[in-house]
Amino acid sequence: MKRLTFTLVFGAVMVMNAQASFSVTCDPAINPSGLACGGSEPRDYVYAVTWNNSATLNSFQVGWLGAPITNAIVYDDLGHSQSFDLLVTTTPSEDVGLYEVHGAVNTIPTPITLVLRWENLSLTYDQGRTVYFAYNSISPEVTAGWVATGTDPLASPVASSDVFSAPVGDGVGPIHIPIPEPSGVALIALSAGVFVSRRRTRHE
Repeated sequence: MKRLTFTLVFGAVMVMNAQASFSVTCDPAINPSGLACGGSEPRDYVYAVTWNNSATLNSFQVGWLGAPITNAIVYDDLGHSQSFDLLVTTTPSEDVGLYEVHGAVNTIPTPITLVLRWENLSLTYDQGRTVYFAYNSISPEVTAGWVATGTDPLASPVASSDVFSAPVGDGVGPIHIPIPEPSGVALIALSAGVFVSRRRTRHE
């Protein structure tokens, strides 16, 4: 499968590959309903963000195409729910991401100018811990990228992003996102800045 890099540019220092502060995994297999990155889990799409070293995660975002979602949640590996704000916004620079249809070969990638972002997280964990970002969507999936940003124990900015040429959902590779029905694609340009959800929960 031909894959191109989904890139977002930040003022923070980008830490990549083996030294990345965070890795993101998901189930790349397609279940009978046509969904991926979760499927049999509590939600249709589930992204597992794992700490590769001690750090604080402040935001997590994925390339976005405007598909409707419901029941967004964030919870850690001990089952504790976490507070978050969820919104759709534009990429923070003139660079845009790219997406491709799952399983497509030799296709021309389509630009993505939006991201779905979980923010105001302030999740501090040690190496090896995992936090799950999940939601429901009946839409089929395409391949897109992700970015996780935060700070290290010295309060220096850190960021991790996918390597699009890597296998889907393996920790450093891209993930799956839902794609809206054709009638919904025209509404994508109107989605920037839309506040999706807020959940405030005490850390248990």
